[in-house]
Amino acid sequence: MGSSEQRFSMFVSESFDPYCNLAYENFLAQNLKTGESCLFFWTNESSIFMGKFQNPWAECGVTSFVEEGGKLLRRPTGGGCVYHDKGCLNFSFLHSERDFRKDFNNSIILEGLKSLGINASANPRGDLVHSGKKFSGNAFRRAKNYSIHHGTLLINTDLNKLNATLCTQLGPITTKALPSIRSKVLNLSELVHGLKVEDVVNSIWKALKDFRLVNESLVLVKPELILAKNQLLMDLHQKFCSWDWIYGQTPKFNYQVGGHKVFVEKGLVSQFELMESLAEECLIKGDLARYLGMPFDSFINETSDFRSSSNHLDPKHLPDQ
Repeated sequence: MGSSEQRFSMFVSESFDPYCNLAYENFLAQNLKTGESCLFFWTNESSIFMGKFQNPWAECGVTSFVEEGGKLLRRPTGGGCVYHDKGCLNFSFLHSERDFRKDFNNSIILEGLKSLGINASANPRGDLVHSGKKFSGNAFRRAKNYSIHHGTLLINTDLNKLNATLCTQLGPITTKALPSIRSKVLNLSELVHGLKVEDVVNSIWKALKDFRLVNESLVLVKPELILAKNQLLMDLHQKFCSWDWIYGQTPKFNYQVGGHKVFVEKGLVSQFELMESLAEECLIKGDLARYLGMPFDSFINETSDFRSSSNHLDPKHLPDQ
């Protein structure tokens, strides 16, 4: 790294609202001028972020998580499903070019961590690891005039909650949606006792300053206060909060329950097929037409008795984390 590299503006969100933060990240990216780069840090309350091409019901216990007050979001980037809480620092490298410069971006993070006494590295997939355990995953997006490279830094995340959340509570789902790759993880606070989110932000900020890669002082932002004053930010927030984006963008899939195969398109129940081998044990009786067009999240709530009665469902699979 050196002064010839592209220089950054650096923003830190003071909000813990995941929908506001995701909207603000994309707002920053879409407003970059030619030659500009930004580094945005953000932390969220308890939430699940899935990749653009994923199925939430195949990835996590979405129903119970949302009922308990957790937030579910779909990113506009690819990659797998991740859990956020206030012990997880999220970083976003935003460039006004299609090249998201993964290796360069990761070197900035690693240099900041090194100043804290953490000697980590990037694996072939670009995840950041220490002693074989992952503490940071990455996802990417190339748009016409900008790129996004964002990821997580597990600092003091509730790993019990992470493991309990990132496993499905449903039976067999057949889908072409992108599955997550499970990894063993660790918190950086296991390596540096008492480490806090703000310590990591400051260390990376210092690394940028040492290499003269920053344009100005760090900027603290409150996306909620900007939301009502900016139409693009408002539109992005509305999109990321919407059922059509979170659930309706799910790739088509089918699901077995109560002797039937249930087909789902755009998050809505579209078709039923009686499974001949289970016809005599069929648990769902009556007019199935009442379920057609029903959101799948509503369908699984209404058929919970069938799911719990069926002995044809696979047990819950715990992630290797």
